[in-house]
Amino acid sequence: MKKIVIILLFSFFTLSVLGQNSNSVKKDTISIIYDIEGYHKVAKDSIEKIYKMQRSSNIKGGISSIYKLDELSLVSIPQYKLKKSAFLFYRCNEEIENFIDFQDTIKYQGVSLLYNEKEIMYLSIPNLSTEMEKTFKLEKGTIMDKSLYLSEVLDNFRVMPSGKNEKNKCWQQRPNNFFFSIYGIWGIFEVEKDSGKIYANYTISKPFRVPINDFIRGMIGEEKIKLLSLGVYEEINGTHISSEDDCNKFIFKNDNIFVKFKKINELD
Repeated sequence: MKKIVIILLFSFFTLSVLGQNSNSVKKDTISIIYDIEGYHKVAKDSIEKIYKMQRSSNIKGGISSIYKLDELSLVSIPQYKLKKSAFLFYRCNEEIENFIDFQDTIKYQGVSLLYNEKEIMYLSIPNLSTEMEKTFKLEKGTIMDKSLYLSEVLDNFRVMPSGKNEKNKCWQQRPNNFFFSIYGIWGIFEVEKDSGKIYANYTISKPFRVPINDFIRGMIGEEKIKLLSLGVYEEINGTHISSEDDCNKFIFKNDNIFVKFKKINELD
């Protein structure tokens, strides 16, 4: 099933991807400009909408039934998509930085919701399923109708179990670095201000911090990167796209990309 999905998606995106010359994938200094106020406004508006919808839906045990809206604060973490060129040109021995679309779109972000400076929830905005609907004409039964939205978005607007938020403490521990996520991948990536290197922060049984390419090669794999680049963020009709260990056969190149970032409109 997985191979069939890739073939079908290939025909859908071939023309747009071929328009991106492979020579555009090159090693260089990557610059990121981050509009803090813009991201924060979208995050605040989205959280308020979900909070009010959950409250009016009388969902028990949700965040809206435990906390007042003005008691909550948030941290917005930009989410970047992968370039479509990754479908043709990404290999395990390549550096993933060249395939991340570091455009400041503001719309896509991860939001850490806090109460008394303690994180109680982390969610992606917009929802992965609704974003896929805009990209693909899915078969009947896969579209997110009202009942599924209530289940997947509103019903899951809850406090995370204790210990599930360890991966997100990194932005509290190293506030001078720049943090972002990749749409469709669970984990937070960190640009180290001094070295310009990117690290992945994630949790299995305990928190880990490793170079981004080690994480992508070891935990994600080439096949999922290709699917994500086409907009397949979740399963389609039972097609599983979880992490694939398909990079062991490659000899890896040294990571030699420098990333610099600039935060504009720094919030007080």
